Amino acid sequence: VGDGGRGAPHAAGLAGAPDVVTTVTLSKSLGSQGGAVLGPARVIEHLVNAARTFIFDTGLAPAAVGAAREALRMLRAGPERPARARWVATEFHRRLTDAGYAAARPDAAVVSVRAPDPAAAVRWAADCRE
Repeated sequence: VGDGGRGAPHAAGLAGAPDVVTTVTLSKSLGSQGGAVLGPARVIEHLVNAARTFIFDTGLAPAAVGAAREALRMLRAGPERPARARWVATEFHRRLTDAGYAAARPDAAVVSVRAPDPAAAVRWAADCRE
């Protein structure tokens, strides 16, 4: 989302603002794993010390951080990549709906496809594993 894939906060003009807290996923947009909370140091410190679900969480693996950093480097080097990913998602959506599948219109690079019933979803999952 946003110019060069910089994300919704950047597109809204909020990236880096001192009073903005953002949660990010590294698994979808950057092909890594995990996520992060970005914001003022006092907010992050509070989360580390008081957020019950965070207390028992582990830090990101160095390999995941390295993969996310490399994905960011690739985005900076090829700012056309996010637009291409959005185009592919839109084209995929068009082809799915033309074929009669129920798919949500993508607003980014992820296309959600609804299976007609649970049995179909199980079959699709097996096909993907195969």
